[in-house]
Amino acid sequence: MHRGYDMSSILSWRKRVNHAAINFIRLAHKPWITSGFLRSIKTKNNLYRALVHSRFKNQNAHEKYKKYTNKVTHLLEESKRNYYQSQILSCGNDSKKMWNLINNLLG
Repeated sequence: MHRGYDMSSILSWRKRVNHAAINFIRLAHKPWITSGFLRSIKTKNNLYRALVHSRFKNQNAHEKYKKYTNKVTHLLEESKRNYYQSQILSCGNDSKKMWNLINNLLG
């Protein structure tokens, strides 16, 4: 059976795809995210697509996605923590550098 698509569903899909691409580009600009992390995030997204394609019925795919996602998230948090620890240590006793770092963190 052929499924018809209306214009609003096509535009909605395109908007989601563009939004995901923008978020991925934003990730690439964070100093603690390496090319290895970007590859891992792409792999995680591919695992999610496979899970969605199976309509969440494949228990093995669900477990694999969950474990991979948790591992990538943990490693990203650890990398971010290490990055900021090294930034704080590099400030040493210079309070001006420290406050600049704090203000950059807070936005």
